[in-house]
Amino acid sequence: MHDAVKDVVRQVTPTVHYHTASWSAQSEPCLQVADYCCWAIARKWERGDCSAYDLVRDKVQSEFDVWRRGTMLYY
Repeated sequence: MHDAVKDVVRQVTPTVHYHTASWSAQSEPCLQVADYCCWAIARKWERGDCSAYDLVRDKVQSEFDVWRRGTMLYY
């Protein structure tokens, strides 16, 4: 991940100084919850399966389909 960020920053803004940081998953107690919520929302949008989403629906404040205006498929 660090190398990918470094490559993009070098291409886009080569004079900017930056630092990337990451922590272990064990250090963030809510990481699994956030991951589950993102997965549930993605499953709803990509497959039309709302079973997992329905469990977290009341916790989701907003959603926005960032790809709705384009015609290119991203994977």
